[in-house]
Amino acid sequence: MKKITCAVLLILTFPILSYGQDEYLELSHKCQATASPVTQVHVLDKRAENQMLGFVQVGALNRMAPVKYPGSLTDSLARFFTGVNSAFEAPPELTIILNELYLSEKTEATSETGRLRISMRLFASTNPGQFRELFTIDSIYTCKGLDVTKKLLRSVSEQLCEIAVRAAENKPANIISSTTYTLQELHQIDNLEKQNIPVYQTDKVNPGIYASYENFKSNSSDGSAIVIDRSNPGNIKVYKWDKAKKRKIRVENKSVYAVCDGEILLKATTIGFYELKKINNDFYYVGQTSFSNANNAAMWGAAGGAAFGIVGGVVGAVIAAESERNTQLFQFKINYLKGNSILISKATVTP
Repeated sequence: MKKITCAVLLILTFPILSYGQDEYLELSHKCQATASPVTQVHVLDKRAENQMLGFVQVGALNRMAPVKYPGSLTDSLARFFTGVNSAFEAPPELTIILNELYLSEKTEATSETGRLRISMRLFASTNPGQFRELFTIDSIYTCKGLDVTKKLLRSVSEQLCEIAVRAAENKPANIISSTTYTLQELHQIDNLEKQNIPVYQTDKVNPGIYASYENFKSNSSDGSAIVIDRSNPGNIKVYKWDKAKKRKIRVENKSVYAVCDGEILLKATTIGFYELKKINNDFYYVGQTSFSNANNAAMWGAAGGAAFGIVGGVVGAVIAAESERNTQLFQFKINYLKGNSILISKATVTP
């Protein structure tokens, strides 16, 4: 009876214990002496205001600790790319557009896996005041170990150093992009590029099923007649009308990108469907996230896991199962370039 009581108490207190104090990211500029003659670096932070840098697990109970940066992240990023000599031919000015920088951890049976997602675009000056895209980074870096938190936090500086070295070694002749931008245009590049994406240029999303982001961005649905059942807001169901069989067929959320009935637009995730709204020329939704599915959202692995090892047995399995789905709501934004969901912040409104 005592064991059962303790186990039940742990289950009841687990949601409280799962969140810890903030963890602050420290950046090391030891690699700043990259052979780059870049004299000026402009860092344009395209992340949403107060966008999360992710979560790491701290303490014996692996509490979730939000990652924060004390100071100016843009100034710190610029320092990585400002060289101290001119051993290589490189553009004198560099503009960096930061879209994502996100850390997360996942605890498994005998080890932890840390993930760092970096999405940024680098533009080099070919003529004074004129920039062309040098290369794009859209990568996920992983590390494994018994406790990966410190290694994961260090990896941010390490990966930024590698990107800086790559930028220093790129010569103007290697730039293959033919599109030229001014610095002012780079500040507005998302709006400029959205002018060529049909779904961002219309207030009317076509009804039907969108199998992929490519279909969605071109506003090219399959034209299916969609029926949305919102009787249970926490479990929205979607059906398409089969003319041949004259009946409704359930649309699985894991098999499509988005659906629309002509009025309501829904984003499909591995957890379910959530209403997708266009606000200030961006698409947002509020929903839950999975801690186990690495493809669902950047913050997989932010809770649970370690509790399974501590408790064990049936009780541990219950906690592990509960941690698969987080009832906390988060706000997400669609990345207009790739279509993935970018976690912005904890939601203050219901979906």
